[in-house]
Amino acid sequence: MESRPLVTKRSSRKRILELYRRYHSLNLKLYAFTPADILWKEQRIIGLSLKKGIWKQSSFPFPHVVYNRCFNKKLVTIQRLEKAIGRNKCFNNINFFNKWDLYNLLKQSILKPYVPDTFLYNEVNISELLEKYKLVYIKPSYGSEGKSVYRVD
Repeated sequence: MESRPLVTKRSSRKRILELYRRYHSLNLKLYAFTPADILWKEQRIIGLSLKKGIWKQSSFPFPHVVYNRCFNKKLVTIQRLEKAIGRNKCFNNINFFNKWDLYNLLKQSILKPYVPDTFLYNEVNISELLEKYKLVYIKPSYGSEGKSVYRVD
């Protein structure tokens, strides 16, 4: 079976494949590619794989399954891939959440006692929050991997 992680940048292909290294001994072909690596007319993908300990970029037929590692709201590429390889064969489609929306969902759930107080930046006075909490994290509503997160104390 072929499975390929879809990543945002070519420079992250090797790092993502390293995460799946323990699966290389399975009977499975694993490649990483970006949306720009998809050759739609030829139904081929330029992907990076690890073969006998050597990283190699090659052209591959469309995979059986795709794991989406691109964190964005645009689903055009995923929808187009599903059209080509079949429905329900692209996993992790919804992977870009609004943190404020998630907070509001969680505070209405049984997890409420574990959810930290959260506020919209433009609706609070940071100085007052610092006085009360002594430590405040400022995060973008959309984001991942700790990018643009600030700790203020």
